[in-house]
Amino acid sequence: MGSSQGETVAPASSIIMTCTENVTLYEELLKKTEEYVKVYMAQYNDTSHDWSHIQRVRKMALSIAQLEERPVNMQLVELAALLHDVGDAKFLSSGTDCETILRTFMTEAGYPTHLQEGILWIHQRVSFRYELEHPDSHIGLYQWELACVQDADRLDAIGAIGIARCFSFNAVRNMPLCDPNIPPNVNGNAEQYKKSSAKSNARNHFYEKLFKIKGMMKTEAGKSEASRRHCLMREFILEFDRECGLDSSLLPS
Repeated sequence: MGSSQGETVAPASSIIMTCTENVTLYEELLKKTEEYVKVYMAQYNDTSHDWSHIQRVRKMALSIAQLEERPVNMQLVELAALLHDVGDAKFLSSGTDCETILRTFMTEAGYPTHLQEGILWIHQRVSFRYELEHPDSHIGLYQWELACVQDADRLDAIGAIGIARCFSFNAVRNMPLCDPNIPPNVNGNAEQYKKSSAKSNARNHFYEKLFKIKGMMKTEAGKSEASRRHCLMREFILEFDRECGLDSSLLPS
């Protein structure tokens, strides 16, 4: 997805020029994208991945970007945040291609080519599992725009809202709250995480993914907020394990 090696890609600053030279174009893209994503997310029928989630990620990504000491393309951040869950692998039907979905929408909506490439670059790398598979994937042309969107998305997976979303998604998939016969795989690689998450339960998701998020943040603002939310989440699982009579020895600090 995105630009292949050797392909000439315009720097992020040129994307800023493309959009800011025509404010009306950006406003039109924003309106079309909002309308598209609202309809697209509604088909998931999942309150853990809905328009409210998109709005929170968008707001947080822009807040993080504003606090960054380095230049960040705010327009790319906002549009990438709005589109970050379109074509999510968890919901894609067999034979459906995420990049095709995004390119089709962006082309029909009138996105400039350079802006499309920036969004595709970010979209490909935003997920937790992709980073497990490609640890250095966040380094590159749009890495700080990616960092803002990625940190915002991950912050929405932890803390109080993360707890609520975890159990909401768990209910949609009709998975158990916990299973003492299936211990969490806390040190699994990307493939092990994929297999484990497919048959897991809500409690294991905290150990296998959510507790790892604090250490994967890229921005200073993201790290600070993740630390606070991590502590809240840890206290919740400590009490959850106590009430369910489960072993908390794997609980991270």
